[in-house]
Amino acid sequence: MEKNRCGTHDTLVAMKRALPSVVITIVAALIAGVLVGRYVFPAKIIVRETVARNEAAESSVHLMLSYGNGIVRTWNTVTIGESTSVLDLLKLVAATGAIALRTQSTQGKLQLVGIDAIANNPSEGRRWIYWVNNIEEPRAIDKYYLRPGDIVVVAYTKE
Repeated sequence: MEKNRCGTHDTLVAMKRALPSVVITIVAALIAGVLVGRYVFPAKIIVRETVARNEAAESSVHLMLSYGNGIVRTWNTVTIGESTSVLDLLKLVAATGAIALRTQSTQGKLQLVGIDAIANNPSEGRRWIYWVNNIEEPRAIDKYYLRPGDIVVVAYTKE
């Protein structure tokens, strides 16, 4: 019986001695994997430095609506004037009959309530939110003024 106990003890001692080399091997494999991954799959960053040099591009923006249910609609080169807000942009598109826009004035602020049949739903924490050039804007939708070339995304999403 004493011999069996020593065999277990010897096995544990051997495992403790091997542990640092196992850890070093795992860390080395992870580092090698990261380096190979960076070489094989380099990151591609695409930066839009300028917009096309034509009359439409110099006086227009792009709009994308995401309904939160897989439906996405886009409008390219929507012509805007000076001092056009995001809400004004949506009104321009609504004036063509492409969308049904619903707004509401609350405490002196004009708010987007719904687009087409999809309305804000506070009980579910879902509402229409907008981004300009991939940045979520904290300003009211009627207070952010667009510049030519801006890309506007209006999405029905969870807050």
